Amino acid sequence: MCSDITSRLSSDTTQVSDLISLNINMFLKSMVKGIGFFIFMFGISWKLTLVTIMGFPFIAVISKVYGEYYKRLTKEVQTALAQANQVAEETISGMKTVRSFANEEQEADSYYGRLQVMFQLNKKQALAYALYMWSSCISELVLEVAILFYGGHLVVTEQMSGGGLISFILYELELGECLEASLTHSNQIKVCHMTEYNGCKPYSEMLTYKLLLNHAELKIRGPK
Repeated sequence: MCSDITSRLSSDTTQVSDLISLNINMFLKSMVKGIGFFIFMFGISWKLTLVTIMGFPFIAVISKVYGEYYKRLTKEVQTALAQANQVAEETISGMKTVRSFANEEQEADSYYGRLQVMFQLNKKQALAYALYMWSSCISELVLEVAILFYGGHLVVTEQMSGGGLISFILYELELGECLEASLTHSNQIKVCHMTEYNGCKPYSEMLTYKLLLNHAELKIRGPK
C-alpha cells in the first residue's frame, strides 16, 4: 500500500510540475508578444492606444473574478473526489463486513451520492467557463467598436491614415489574444499550485492512517 501511495504521489507531482512549467512558458511568451504589439500600437497612434488601455481594467476584473471562483470550485471538486475514493476504499477493504450485514446497496448509493456531488461541481465549472468566455468576447467586441468609432474620427480629421487604422486594429486583435492567453495561463498556474498542495493531503492522511493501524496491530499482537 505504501509503495502505491508513493508511486501515485510521484506521478501526480510530476504531472503538476509539467503543467506549471508549460503554463509559465506560455504566460511569458504571451506577455513578451503583448508588450511588442503595444509598442507598435503606441507608435501608430498614442490616442487610440489610450482608448485601448481604458478597456483593460474591465477585462482584468472579469478574469480575476473568474480565476478566484474557478480555484474555489477546483478545491471543492478535489474534496468531493477524495471523499468518493474514501468511501470506495473503506467499502472494498471491509467487503466481508459489508456483505455480512447485506449493506451492498447502501454503500453503492453512498458512493453514487459522492459522485453526483462532484458531477454538480463539474457542471458549475463548465457554466463558469461559458460565462467567462461570453463576457470576455462581449467586452472585446465593445472595445473594438470604440476603437473603430474613434479611429474613424481620427481618419476623417486627417490625424491618421486609413492604412494606419487598419494596422492598429490588427495589432489590437493580436494584443487581445495575448492578454487573454496570459490571463488564462496565470489562472492555470494558480490552480496548479493549489492542486499540488491540496492533492498531497489525502495521500499523506491515508499514509498516516495506515501507519497508525499497523502500529496498533503490532501492539495488539505483541512481540513474537
